Amino acid sequence: MRHPGTHQRCIDQQTPPDMERGDTIDHGEFFRNLKKEHVAKRYQGDDDHRPEYGFKLRKRHWKYWDQHRSGLSVNLQSCIHSEVCSIVLHSEADDYFHVARIDLGAINRCPSLSSSFVAQYDPAPPNKCHFVILAFEGTVSKWMELADLLDDPFPPAKKLPTTPGETATARSAHENYRSYIDIRFSVRKANGSLS
Repeated sequence: MRHPGTHQRCIDQQTPPDMERGDTIDHGEFFRNLKKEHVAKRYQGDDDHRPEYGFKLRKRHWKYWDQHRSGLSVNLQSCIHSEVCSIVLHSEADDYFHVARIDLGAINRCPSLSSSFVAQYDPAPPNKCHFVILAFEGTVSKWMELADLLDDPFPPAKKLPTTPGETATARSAHENYRSYIDIRFSVRKANGSLS
């Protein structure tokens, strides 16, 4: 379901970076469009619409990122401005429902990661905000390392944390997760409308 007015507005409101194709940066916040099957609640028993412990990327999607040798397709937030525009300017916009905000600077400051990442400018007209995230050493084999780093602190409850200690740990882990990757759920509603 195309949104012609929104599409043109998103094109017109872009503020492209002062960069040439192929230039790289090692910081900044980026939007990654996600399909329905890429995202799940952290705990099954949590609220469906506003889960206390948030949403997570499914392991198989992390693995997909890990295997994506050509780079991870993203949009620079300060250029595209909104999650809605990130989806609308995708060539297959109707397939995407959620958006993850990725803080590349925070990821690169993480002392536990053995490799850093860069974002390479790769405009894809009419989207002038498009980048690909690549590992600095030329491989993207470190996404699973980041996934484990972010997922491991959560208590391994299936439904919900039960003890005060588990609850506090899960809340802290959720805030930590969001400082690197924050998932905006249902940017596109089930009926196709965008919020």
